[in-house]
Amino acid sequence: GQALVVEAEIPDVRYWSLQVGDPWWQTTDYMHHQSSVNGHQARIDADGKVRIVLARQDPGVPNWIDTVDNTTGIALWRWYLADRHPIPSVKQVPLDQ
Repeated sequence: GQALVVEAEIPDVRYWSLQVGDPWWQTTDYMHHQSSVNGHQARIDADGKVRIVLARQDPGVPNWIDTVDNTTGIALWRWYLADRHPIPSVKQVPLDQ
């Protein structure tokens, strides 16, 4: 019943992504689950920030990453040729929010 919301400003960048994996750094089943979001897929909000939701259940919002059944793991944010490197923030929220 919980989700993580990762929020970041998006700089001038050639490529960026957030991907999740299990505790051994293996990606989740990307053939059947959304395991990452990148700058070509993401919906950027009007304030220029992206908000990505990590949860085991679909909360019905854009930019959802399915953690499948993993209760622990890693999330890796990558910037490629960025003019700056904003630090994403993370907060835990109830899934229905």
